[in-house]
Amino acid sequence: MKNLSEQLFVKRSAHWLTAVLFSAVMILSSAMGQSLTPGVDENTVAFWPFDEPEYFNMPLTDAGPNHYDLRLRLGGQLTPGKYGNALRILGEELPACMYAEVGTQHQVPDITTRAVDAPTDILQTLAGPEWTWEFWLKLEQTPQSEVALMHLAVPSDPDDDHLNRLYLALTPGAG
Repeated sequence: MKNLSEQLFVKRSAHWLTAVLFSAVMILSSAMGQSLTPGVDENTVAFWPFDEPEYFNMPLTDAGPNHYDLRLRLGGQLTPGKYGNALRILGEELPACMYAEVGTQHQVPDITTRAVDAPTDILQTLAGPEWTWEFWLKLEQTPQSEVALMHLAVPSDPDDDHLNRLYLALTPGAG
């Protein structure tokens, strides 16, 4: 797969770890296929190129077919990456970005535990047996404990037995 010129990301790190997502290509795909837009095909779930001008609450447009737009928040900023822009995560107190429709058709996220909240229906989209998530990550510090990179979950689900989640983390010493 070709490197894409500009990219995306979806989760922040703990306060002692600041992560810069270099050219984070978030393509959730069930199969690789031909594409009119590099890296995006009919199987792409989401792709954020981070090519917008930066300002607070700026929409981060999903270039994929599902339009899962995000909004830049106070805990994040766009920064030059290896290929185009990247999302820099500034800390854990405020989210870097969140799903653009949070608070309308979706529940308000718990910003103390997630940097980015995605739509709940993305979990259903990913319910199939195969998909791919790609991104580049540059750590500015070595994590001392587990750091969540992405957490997709149905917010405030009282019956959640961890079956309605997608969780990706860095774990020190797990090389």
